[in-house]
Amino acid sequence: MQRKLPAKWVRTIKKHMDRLKASETFGDFLKLGVGKPEQLTGYGHIRYSLHVAANVRLILEPDADQNTVMICTEIEVEGIGDYHGRKENWYTSMGELTVYGTIIGVHGNRRASFYRDLEKQLLDIRHLASEGKALCICGDFNCSFGDNYYFTHAGRSSIIKCFQETGIRLITEKQTECIDHIAITEEFVCNAKVSVEEWNVDKRMSDHKGIAVEFT
Repeated sequence: MQRKLPAKWVRTIKKHMDRLKASETFGDFLKLGVGKPEQLTGYGHIRYSLHVAANVRLILEPDADQNTVMICTEIEVEGIGDYHGRKENWYTSMGELTVYGTIIGVHGNRRASFYRDLEKQLLDIRHLASEGKALCICGDFNCSFGDNYYFTHAGRSSIIKCFQETGIRLITEKQTECIDHIAITEEFVCNAKVSVEEWNVDKRMSDHKGIAVEFT
């Protein structure tokens, strides 16, 4: 699954990075118009994309809000993404990864809409996996796996069966009181050391714990 970035992409990314470093503020960089900068919508933080190739973008996250973005001096490079249709492909040091963000059941798992969402999304996952893509499925599953905190038997068993049949590993399976999860194609994870981090464990900020996965 590993894939090197094309040399042309690497040269373009280096040019973008050099100009970012040379600019005193993010606003100064934007004024150059290099890489056709575009602010992305639908994210919790401000994000911009820079053109690298057709559908391929360098994703930047300024340490700022809408009022201070032009004078921002700290920018985090999120990575290289392929924005094509409804899915996002990310080019990582471990290879290309298609990210599938999800909420299974906007109103929880006690309504019929949960099962309609579940059926459609498992079909999506099976389809993407059948194309040989390395997948990362992440979001609100409305289902705990490490305990009986919040789940339905039918929902849990359907997800587990789908992941087993498509070679996907539920990284956060053993986390307790956890309904937000991260699952990744087993072959992509391979022999990497995996660690899981949680925050908001007291649930004072939200009734959901925050969760992240790191590969080393």
